[in-house]
This record gives sequence, structure tokens and C-alpha cells, in this order.
Amino acid sequence: MKNITSSKLYKHAWNHYKKHLSDNSLLKSSAKYSNFWPATEEISVNEFCVKEIPKQAQVVICGGGVVGSSVAYHLARDFGWKDVVLLEQSCLGGSTSKYGAGLLGQIKPTAVETKLCQYSIELYKSLADEGLNTGWKGCGSLSLARTSDRMTYFRHIAASAVARNIECHLLTPAEALSKCPILNTEMLKGALWIPGDGVGDPFDATLTLASEAARLGVTFVENCSVQKILTNDKHEVRGVETNKGLITCEYFVNSAGHWANHIGRMSYPRVKVPLYPCEHHYLHTMPVEGIDPNMPVIRDYDGYFYIREKNGSYLAGGFEPISKPLDLKEMEYPTSFKPLAEDWDQFHTLLEQMLFRIPLLGRVEVESLCNGPESFSPDCKLLLGEAPEVKNYFVATGMKATGMESAGGVGKVTADWIVNGEPRMNLWDVDIRRFLGLHNNPLFLRDRMVEVPGLHYKVRYPSSEFRTGRNIRMSPIYPRLKAAGAMFSQSMGYERPCYFRTDMAGSDPSETEVEVNPTTFYKPPWFDYLESEYMACRRKVALLDYSSFTKLEVWSPGREALDLLQYLCSNNVDIPKNAMVHTGMQNKYGGYENDCSVARMDYNRFMIISPTIQQTRCQAWLRRNLPPDSPVLVTDITSLYTAICLMGPLAQSVLSDLTDSSVSYKEFPFFTYKELNVGLANKIKTFHQTHTGELGYVLYIP
Repeated sequence: MKNITSSKLYKHAWNHYKKHLSDNSLLKSSAKYSNFWPATEEISVNEFCVKEIPKQAQVVICGGGVVGSSVAYHLARDFGWKDVVLLEQSCLGGSTSKYGAGLLGQIKPTAVETKLCQYSIELYKSLADEGLNTGWKGCGSLSLARTSDRMTYFRHIAASAVARNIECHLLTPAEALSKCPILNTEMLKGALWIPGDGVGDPFDATLTLASEAARLGVTFVENCSVQKILTNDKHEVRGVETNKGLITCEYFVNSAGHWANHIGRMSYPRVKVPLYPCEHHYLHTMPVEGIDPNMPVIRDYDGYFYIREKNGSYLAGGFEPISKPLDLKEMEYPTSFKPLAEDWDQFHTLLEQMLFRIPLLGRVEVESLCNGPESFSPDCKLLLGEAPEVKNYFVATGMKATGMESAGGVGKVTADWIVNGEPRMNLWDVDIRRFLGLHNNPLFLRDRMVEVPGLHYKVRYPSSEFRTGRNIRMSPIYPRLKAAGAMFSQSMGYERPCYFRTDMAGSDPSETEVEVNPTTFYKPPWFDYLESEYMACRRKVALLDYSSFTKLEVWSPGREALDLLQYLCSNNVDIPKNAMVHTGMQNKYGGYENDCSVARMDYNRFMIISPTIQQTRCQAWLRRNLPPDSPVLVTDITSLYTAICLMGPLAQSVLSDLTDSSVSYKEFPFFTYKELNVGLANKIKTFHQTHTGELGYVLYIP
């Protein structure tokens, strides 16, 4: 449909549109079926569920969906941990796992998500080979492109698939039609065929994983809701209070789906789980005569929808460009899963595109339009790992409406992390420590969720930026930068200048008026703006806003702070006062946990400067490695200072004109720190380094 700005015109057009659909028999049956959710045969699982909870367990898992069942299964199968209890507030697989689409694709935006999905598919295949029911069917997937940019993106995917050992092929429209004859190839530029993809049944997979885990010794309790997670004075998990009593435990796993955020508030300190649910529709048709049972999964990315065959019918859904977050009032307290009211007005964006791409749907009757809550993180990635607030509290959620797709891999890496204390692979892209407390703000999440689900099918241009949830952290010089024509990107909530448009200096553009990252894979329009900035840094002098960098202070009464940093850092930090050193912090495998600069402010006081995105991770790593009863104090001082970098060959000359102290290389050598009077400002912490190797200084202004 064309863009219609007038509400009256919109209603008139939509009423006309519904009449057109009704004439094609697609909507005429929707009123006939009163249930929002399709009737599903109830399967008794009482043979392995117990009614009474044990008094003690090693691990308690909250959430009996496909993810929680996978964690329990892998703990028992891979490590022999049988003292595991899974709690479900209603019945196993009774939430969104029961009605999910079950699409199983391998290629994802990040390498780690791809590995998790690849493992999941192999797991479901192996279980099916053993005669267990997961609904696995290797029908392949066909992704469609309507634009040249989409085909460019598909070529990027095909290239990355080679490195990830995934078979895929770029197809012409005619070749795509041969794979799926029901397609209309109008406006089609090409397609991507992945023969190793398939489909499954999330409900069957949940029950299979749960029954296998129970066979290995795991305890499952239905109709048991978590009320509080108990911790000790060292912020370690010690037990779980439920409506059926208390369970003491060493580990807790929050895999509660769209209730995970609420479960996070049940501990002290609270665990921040930045998730928010949005409405997600599934269209179920009546059985279709002559339907191909091996029809590939169709993903029309530019039409925002997917469709598959299931039990002789079509099952379709999608991700609208503008999503519909749930109302905050509907999320006050966890309850058993309740379907949401169908919303044909919201679904019409997808429905229109389905009818265009697959015309025969106009002759198919609808069984039901199902609407349920699916939760998303602020960046549309998974949320995994040990919570920074509470030791031995693990999060495995944020499945973004594709729970079955990654559940196998999520269960495996979570179980491995619990048992070994650290993950065996780099999970940073999905690590919960990539967020701050501000990302858990319900108003921020609701604002961001309008945009997030649509990222599933959006062309991923280089360095794309969010338009929602902006201007939540800004340095004091932000207004001056904006007035000078700065265009901003966002990192950990901070607005950071990317480049300056000299033609917009003095204006006040909003984020919606200026595209920070234009939609192109080629030379961006801002490329030429950077020339003068680059030349200033290279030949003259420039100012850069470093305020977003993580800044921590580590202090102790004696030498405890030094001993801690000497233990954690790979470089020697027992340096003279007012000196600084660049170092990494490694784990026991030699992998990097943090990359930072350490300045010795005093005998027992240090300042650590780390990358912006390490703000939560760096603090968590320091605190987790403190000895018992350590007097060391770790303080986040990121927001206490405005940091301005003076960079370039003329930086020393500029600074010497602004201060009454000598800044010669002899008096102020590299990798040292001084407090200077700069202009009219007093005692500015000045570091003789730039973090990039260029000549210059960083001024930390209180």
C-alpha cells in the first residue's frame, strides 16, 4: 500500500483492502474461529514431572521452554550433573515454545550466533535419528531479494558462508521459481538458497529435551513459580523461594522468556535483564490440498514475512518495520502464558506482502491469527552469561522470536559456562555484560522496541545506527559539538561525534533529519567530510571527545590494589607515581578480558581507562577477582569527567599556550600524568597519551 498520511484516507483504504481480501476468501473464516491459538493436542508429561520440590539442588532453572529444557539436558548429558531442578510456572512448553514457527536457519549476523544455530540443527538431527521427536525436516530455505542492495547483502552472506562451512547458492528469479513454484517472481532480483536449513517443532523439541534430561536424572516441577532468588552478603546465589517452598542451590539460570526481566528484579542486588516483549503474529491456514510437504522456508526480507509448510497447512509470520511493544501495565507480574488479541491492522503490512508474493494464498482459508509476546534485547541479539550483579546467576534468554533456532547451542554454552566457570568460545556479541543499567529502563526499552524486531529482515549496512532510544548519555560539550555540525553515533548510550558537516554548523538537526550512516555499501556521503579532520590530526591539531571511555578508580588502604592489578594485568603496573602503562587483563586461557591503560595516581590508588563498551565487563572482572574480605574499592567514575583529547603534531604547542606549567618532553614525558591549570580551569588531570599512538594529550575535566 502507498503511504497515506490522512487517517480518514487510511481507514477508507484499509476498509477497501479488507473487502478485497474478503472477496479472496482469506479473511472470511477469521470470525468463524473464536480461539486465537490453534488447537493442539495436550500431551501428558506427568510421567517425569514431580509435584513436590526438593529441598536442595545444585542448579535451579527458571523456565520450562525450549531454552530451559536445553540447559537442563546439556548439564545432564555433557557433565553428568543430575542435581538439577527445572521450575515452570504452568506446564512445560506451554508458552511461546508451543506456538513458535520453528524455523531453523544457520546464517546469522554474528559468527557466534551462527555457531549456536548450527549446533542446534545438528542436535535436532541427531535426536531425530535416535527416533525422538523434534519435528526436524531438512527442507532448505529460500531468501528473496527485491533490491540490488539486498542482493549485495546476499553476496556478503554467501562469502561468509564459505568461512563458516555452510553451503549456499545465489539464484536468479527463474531458479528461485524452480525451487518453489508458488512464488510470484515480479519485482524479484534474485534469491539465496541454503539447502542445509530446515524446520522443526518447538513444542516437540521442548518435550524431547525435557524427557531426555529427566531420564538422565533432572527433576522437573510444573505449576511452580519463582518468587525470590536468595543471595548472601557476597552477592552469591544461595537459594530460590517458590510458591511450593524453598530450594537451596549454588546456581540459578534465568530462562524465563519475556518474564526474564521481571525475574531479574527478584534478587538482591537486582539483576538487570534488558528485555522487552513485542506482539508477534502467526497466521495458520486450513489444510491446503496439494501442498508440497517439502516446501522450503520462504523468507521475503523486503516483504518482511516468512512462510513454511506445517502439517499440510501454511504457517506464516514476519517482522514489521514498525513493531508494536506491549503496554507496560501488561507486564507487572509473571502469570501463565496468555495469548494476546489478534490485531489485523498491525498484521496487514505482512499480509499484503504475502498475497503479492504468493497469490494462491488468496484462495486459502485462515484457521487463526495467533498473537503472542516475544522478547527482544536492545540490539536484537541474545542475552547470555553470568550476571555481573550476582555470582552464579546465569541468564539464557532474549531469543527474539527464534527460540528453537538457537536453543540447542544456548543450552550447551550455558551448561559449559556453569560447570567450567568460563565459556570455551568468544561470546561477547551475546554477553549480557555488553549492557548498562540504563539499558534496563522500561521507557527506553519500550521506545527502542518499535525498531528492534524489524532488524531481523533489514538490510545490514555497515555501521548502522539506531534512531530510537537516543540522547540518554551526553557529555557537557555535546551542545557545542552539535552546533558545530557534529553527526553522532551511539555507544553504551553515549552520543559520540562521528564527523562534522560544515554545511550544517549552527543548525539544530534532529537524529531523524540526518542519516548518520547512509544506506549504502559503497562510498558514503560523509567520506569527504573526514578529509579535513584527518589532515588536522595528521598535520596540525584537533580536539576529540573521549568522555564515553570507561573510567574506573581502584583504591585500597594498603598495597592490596597494587597486588590485585599485578595479578590481573599482563604488564607490570608497579610503576612510579604519576606514570601510566598500557596493558591487557587475561583470563586463565590467555584470552583478553579487558584492554586498558592504568595510571598510578598514588601509592594505593589507580585510574583505569578502558574502551567504552567495556564499562560493565571491566568492573565485573575486577570485582569477581577480589580476594575474600578484600578492602579494595572499585568505583565507576566514567560520568564524573569530561575527557577531551588534544591530538596532532601541534598539540604540545597549543597546550603550552594554555598552561603555566612546562609540557616539554623532558618535563612531561610520554605515558605520564600531571595536574595542570588549563586556561581558567584548575587542576585538570592531563595524561600524555592518546590511546592511538599519535602525539597528544587527554584532559580529564571534573
